[in-house]
Amino acid sequence: MGETGYHDQQRKLPEKIDEAERNLIASGIEVYQRLGSIVRIGRFPSKEGQYLQFVPLRKESIAELMTKAMRWVKFDGRSKTWTATDCPDKIASSYLARNGNWKLPHVRCIISAPTIRLDGTILDRRGYDPQTRLYYDPQGVVFPPIPENPTLEDARRRATCCLGWSPRCRSPNMTRGGLSVGVPDGDPDRVGQAGCRQHTCPDRGAPVMGAGRHDWSTRLAEWSSGDGPVWQGARQQ
Repeated sequence: MGETGYHDQQRKLPEKIDEAERNLIASGIEVYQRLGSIVRIGRFPSKEGQYLQFVPLRKESIAELMTKAMRWVKFDGRSKTWTATDCPDKIASSYLARNGNWKLPHVRCIISAPTIRLDGTILDRRGYDPQTRLYYDPQGVVFPPIPENPTLEDARRRATCCLGWSPRCRSPNMTRGGLSVGVPDGDPDRVGQAGCRQHTCPDRGAPVMGAGRHDWSTRLAEWSSGDGPVWQGARQQ
């Protein structure tokens, strides 16, 4: 919870709203702005367990979150004392109308698997990432730890584990269906270039443009074999 806030009739509405917003941000409550709306991360049941979705907030939700974020009081004329109260509807509705002037962090989308930032670092910590403006939640899936400075052996071991790829074969190929990876000669079902059968890892697409899918495949190929990937068809991003 943010610092305690006491509001009296001497303070103007804009000052009260500013303080409420500061406390809402400082409280750590997961609330963001996105495409002209104030949103939170909604978790809904599904056949697989649950799915995540942005939920736009209304005045009532804003009042509830601001009540959680700070202490609101009003003066009781009968007892001549300050008593606890909820965030006034006027403050919640006025804050909601500040579209374009919110100080809340911007969020772009929700992802459920680690990804590569544009600077090459790995986003693998749950929650909001200010650098990419992505919200990461693995939803209970435990991904293997990724070294800060992976070695060539780390790349080869991960390629073999995740993709069934062997350094004896060609570099991975990116196709429209996903990441296509060759396997060594000697397999009776082999097809494709250099006597290698092509396996395609299903690709659901990058969460957002520039999420790093192309960089990931390129680096995997270079780390594993010293060669870049062979792109088939249009270059994917």
